[in-house]
Amino acid sequence: LAAKSLDESDILVTPIAPSLKIRKQHLFSGGNENAFDESTESIAVVLSPGILMSRSKLLEYAQDLQKMQDQDHDSTFLNGCDKGVFKKASVSISSTSMSSYFFYEFERSDIISGISYRCHRLLIEYLVARPEVISVEKVAQNMLLNDYAQWIVQSSIENERPWFLAGVTGKGQIVQVSDSGVDESHCYLKHDDGSKVMLTTDFDLTPLEEKIDRNKRKIIQYVSIKNSGNGDRSDASSHGTHVVASIAGKMYGDADGEKVGMADGIAPDSQISFFDGNNATIDDKDNKKITIPGEISQMFYFGLQAGAKIHSASWGSDSSGTYTIKSHQVDGYFYNETYDEEFVMFVAAGNSGQEGSSTMNEIPTSKNVIAVGASHSFGKDLYHNMGGINYTASFSSRGPTIDGRIKPDLVAPGHSILSALANSNGKCDPDSRPQYNPDDLDHAGLTFKSGTSMACPIAAGSGALVRPCSSVFEISSVGISSCGI
Repeated sequence: LAAKSLDESDILVTPIAPSLKIRKQHLFSGGNENAFDESTESIAVVLSPGILMSRSKLLEYAQDLQKMQDQDHDSTFLNGCDKGVFKKASVSISSTSMSSYFFYEFERSDIISGISYRCHRLLIEYLVARPEVISVEKVAQNMLLNDYAQWIVQSSIENERPWFLAGVTGKGQIVQVSDSGVDESHCYLKHDDGSKVMLTTDFDLTPLEEKIDRNKRKIIQYVSIKNSGNGDRSDASSHGTHVVASIAGKMYGDADGEKVGMADGIAPDSQISFFDGNNATIDDKDNKKITIPGEISQMFYFGLQAGAKIHSASWGSDSSGTYTIKSHQVDGYFYNETYDEEFVMFVAAGNSGQEGSSTMNEIPTSKNVIAVGASHSFGKDLYHNMGGINYTASFSSRGPTIDGRIKPDLVAPGHSILSALANSNGKCDPDSRPQYNPDDLDHAGLTFKSGTSMACPIAAGSGALVRPCSSVFEISSVGISSCGI
């Protein structure tokens, strides 16, 4: 909601799409998806260029609100509100070369009790009316959203893998993945001696080279935003394990070492820098929430330090194709001249395609990321009336964005993808290649999953194949000449 006086009849929804407006009486109701309601857990506030947010500015806001509450302390609306709301909740301040902004997270206990909705309503009304505030919007919770896939992305001709034949397997490439956790003991991901890389839990951005082990077969860095040094690196949902193995999985047998597996990844010789935003416990497998830093560059920092040039993000929150503050934040990072120009982000488009057009999640609406939709797979991975590799999955979120841009940028196989299953107790490949069946997804140490979450790592893994060849990057009818393909 762009800043306007509450006396005006209309309030702009975003600074990027000024044609979108919401009536002021619908600010907190009216069935509009942009409205603030009791479920709003956090908000993002963007300030005018040249205005820098600071703790002193937050204190000024808090003092103003306290005066307003003191003046109206007997009103029913303000009854029960705590004074100094900015002191109570989590506030993070960020800025880019384009703007300054902050995220304000409401206290969960107050949300549950319903007390703070009245208080935070006042806060939102106050912020919307501030002259230096460009926009205020609610922030949605981020949610978690390959044997056939190998030849589909390499040639589209059954069993033809020209990249692998040319020796292009992702060797020397590091991909950063942000997800729900990863089972490092799985046969597709474990180190040859079973050891694990040191866990990084400190978030002070100090040098972390000693916690990066490039000699590990797969996971060379493991950063956790939630764990506090207790070594808990579980993946209750198996989402992150599936995603990581889709990129870099390569089967390892204790007796015979590395060998071709039934579900090797797209870039089987690549390595992984992992960022764990896990919110679930081993007994909470259906918890799909994931925590990502309010300042997203903090997450990228770790991957860049490990040498990653690609980021794969199979998570997001619905924005119905709208360019949001989070989209702006990501673009601000990649636009800034200080970032590594070789670094690229692949992100899942979302799984709301059955709701129609303009259903992209918010990060994929960014201009400087590669948004990945999902297509069908092939053969035993097809089920019922699936059309095959040239068909988009029905669940894959559609474009265009609300401001008219074409999204997603590409599609990759994402329906019924076979990859690693976490917590499979040492099991690896089943005796024979399984047929997809929605009622029977787990097979020994492998499982089928569907979603743009599965398509994104396949596209990112393809990026790890392409990158060594990109110094020339001459695309012709025969392929990329610098790789001899």
